Amino acid sequence: MSVVLLRHGETAWDLVNAHGWPGAANDLAPLTARGARQAEEAAERLAVLDVARVLSSPMTRALQTAAVVGSRLGRPPQVELDLREWCPDLSWSWTTEREVLAAYDDFLAHAGTRPDDHDLRWESLAEVRERALRVLGPYAAGGELVVAVCHEVLIHALTGEQRTALATTRDLPARPSSAGQSGSAPSR
Repeated sequence: MSVVLLRHGETAWDLVNAHGWPGAANDLAPLTARGARQAEEAAERLAVLDVARVLSSPMTRALQTAAVVGSRLGRPPQVELDLREWCPDLSWSWTTEREVLAAYDDFLAHAGTRPDDHDLRWESLAEVRERALRVLGPYAAGGELVVAVCHEVLIHALTGEQRTALATTRDLPARPSSAGQSGSAPSR
């Protein structure tokens, strides 16, 4: 294994919701106290490995998880923009959680493959996989062990496993999945 995908810890969505921040501003939500403990537990599990580098999505929940892991491992996190969460609207114009959940339901109904003439412009599973592999491919080929702190849909796009529990890991397979799978909405 050369790349370990780590999903971020539990997120305090209520903090940004209390501010009434719409759309992508919601991704400023930090970890809950439980999420911080989950990150610490993940760091302890990863401490037995010879990790050369910690990468992180730019979203606050992933950055905070990566900071805890990186601190424990003595590896400062490196932000990789293309490890971000799935985009529910490629125009970046969504404003409500309801819009995100409707887009995700539609994403699942189409098994992550957006029809060419589709009204909703969510990011397809193939698009998520492509951008993630642009970042992770060179690390996977490099031979050093890398931890990439990221998100459930990104992990799904790379592994074919739709559900990944908070603050748990999956290995990046030698041949990342190309098949979408349907199921329930992510817990973000």
